[in-house]
Amino acid sequence: MMKKVKSTKYMDFYLVEKKPKTNVYQIENKKSGDVIGIIEWYSWWRQYIFKPEFGCIFNDTCFKEIAEFLSELNKNHKEKANQGI
Repeated sequence: MMKKVKSTKYMDFYLVEKKPKTNVYQIENKKSGDVIGIIEWYSWWRQYIFKPEFGCIFNDTCFKEIAEFLSELNKNHKEKANQGI
């Protein structure tokens, strides 16, 4: 199940797994289709984190776009938790 949930200038973000309380996302290079990394819930920090693929390189725009997506996920997760969902 890969559903595109966000697209930026350089990257596409896909939902790859729905878990009971969290999700797993894959980030791909828009031009080549190469996997850049995975975003998943990290229970030790109680937030979503980004795990890059070995050998990937990033510019400031890519980092910013990934950070914005992480912030959005973490905000939404916290709001759901506060609502008891």
